[in-house]
Amino acid sequence: MELFLLYLSAFLRPLLGIDFTQGSSGSETSGIYNVTTAVLTVFLGGALFMNASLRRNLRVSAIDLSMAAFAGWCVAVYFIYYERAVGREVLKLIFPLFVYFVVKNVLTDREQYRKMIWLMIAGFTVPVALSTALVLQGKGVAYVRYWTDIPRYQGAYSDVHNFSHNMLFLLMLIAVYVVVSRFNREKEQQVSGKKQNVLYLGVLGLAALYCLIMTQARTQLLGLIVFFGYTLLVYNRRALYLVSALSIVLVIVFAPIFMKAFFWDYQKVESGVWSEDELGAGRPKIWKNNLNIFEKMPLDRQLGGVGIGNKEGLGGTEGITDSHNDFLDVMIQTGMVGLLLYLLMQALLLRKILQLPGKEKHVFVAMFISVAMMNISSNSYITRSAIAQLYFLTMAYVELRKPVTS
Repeated sequence: MELFLLYLSAFLRPLLGIDFTQGSSGSETSGIYNVTTAVLTVFLGGALFMNASLRRNLRVSAIDLSMAAFAGWCVAVYFIYYERAVGREVLKLIFPLFVYFVVKNVLTDREQYRKMIWLMIAGFTVPVALSTALVLQGKGVAYVRYWTDIPRYQGAYSDVHNFSHNMLFLLMLIAVYVVVSRFNREKEQQVSGKKQNVLYLGVLGLAALYCLIMTQARTQLLGLIVFFGYTLLVYNRRALYLVSALSIVLVIVFAPIFMKAFFWDYQKVESGVWSEDELGAGRPKIWKNNLNIFEKMPLDRQLGGVGIGNKEGLGGTEGITDSHNDFLDVMIQTGMVGLLLYLLMQALLLRKILQLPGKEKHVFVAMFISVAMMNISSNSYITRSAIAQLYFLTMAYVELRKPVTS
């Protein structure tokens, strides 16, 4: 039963990424997200409770302890700076860590993990199909950028970045599924309907790639290049050379369109219309603003943070905005102590990935590096709780019980 609850949660998480309100109300979207999170918490909590009751074998690792330390610190600073914090934001920050702990304890072998990943991929089918249909019809437009007159699409999601992050994650997830299936040490019976699976994954992957390109999300496209560049370098260098050559040709042929769609702000700076602070959608200006505010805070708030959720748009009144850098956001929201605890957790996770004995470890290295890069350049897999849950569901592989070898 606990495995069924975990599988159900894994299947629903991608499916529930759809914007069911169709952008009609921010409060409605927030309400649906809260209900969704509550439902998934019940499923995962039930899975963990049943596992603990039946097997009486909860495994706690150094990664779990570091996650518990970070979560405990977040809860502590929430109560310390209660008047400046938002409880919902605290839960969004620490819930993905709970997901990791549940999955690594419920799953008992690599085959169960592979089935969970397949169900996650299946859960993306409707969002991808719906989003692709909307984009092809010229619908699902988030906005038309003033400087380029080129529309940016959000598909069936609430905004451009949720759309692009989910499409990229699906592409990485497909690669994880293929690699884990290929290098599964247990060598279970061949999956039935292999050709149909390849066709399904291929079509779904191409649709996701098309949608990702149509979002014009530079951080996610860079994440795509980093992930598949490393993955192909390790597993199939011939494919890497072929894809690289084709990509270079396409960029050269479509250079005017490519530059206008993806580097319009650099052209503005180069022509002298804008200052360098406007590069990267104004990231230098945002980082300077938030760091200046943080620097002027008293020592206790520098150590404990300005208050989780203390941002403009969430009721914050101190001039702090979304940092567009998740690690910077963690430091400002939870303080230097919180950042150190989170970095410790990341270091332990990376060490565990590198200790994997099989060749499949490289696909997880690729995902870790790609996600870390996106966290540095945007608000990605830390502050976006839904995508973070998918990430930690996937990363639980590194602490599964070792398969029995003959």
